[in-house]
Amino acid sequence: MSARTLIIEATEQTPKISFDSEHGNFSIVGKSLPESGESFYQPILAWLDKGLDKSATILNFEFSLPQLNLSSSKMLLFILYKLKEQKEAGKQVSIWWYHGDENSDILEVGEDYEFMVDIPFRFKTGHLNLANKELIVL
Repeated sequence: MSARTLIIEATEQTPKISFDSEHGNFSIVGKSLPESGESFYQPILAWLDKGLDKSATILNFEFSLPQLNLSSSKMLLFILYKLKEQKEAGKQVSIWWYHGDENSDILEVGEDYEFMVDIPFRFKTGHLNLANKELIVL
């Protein structure tokens, strides 16, 4: 972990975190089912507190979460509120939200988040491949 990048590899229960504040590219990819969402996401939120202020003026966030639990959902909302603060401070924020299909619960979660943070999301059917960030359409 550095001031400019944050990489946390995925596990069976947690997503891969790949943040590059210098270039403005951020992704959270994979299942988010930690026993404690707060324990997993708190260091990420702390990094964002420092990393976003020094980041590029254009921020591209990708969320590809085929499964997430309630504690993760709450912590993701905190991340999105940080993005809202960045947008209000004048940065350009793009959010890509990948979901299984048009009837997906994950799509509904993304739509709810979009409404709560008042940032337009770009919704895409499919999910990102962890290895090469290739889009896999289901």
